Amino acid sequence: MSTVDLTDQEWGQVMNILADAPWKISNPLLMKIGNQLRPQAAPANPADLELARRYNSGDKETAQ
Repeated sequence: MSTVDLTDQEWGQVMNILADAPWKISNPLLMKIGNQLRPQAAPANPADLELARRYNSGDKETAQ
């Protein structure tokens, strides 16, 4: 798989360009980018996953 290394500013420029493109063209690209970034952003250990699950469940008592 190819990789692209851009600064935050450059990624912002790419996102702004895609935001101005027609939805039917930009949406598939945005979804593909998001799906590829998601595994990189996942918590590294099971305790973090459990905490994220509790926090995202909306249960304020268990999220503390």
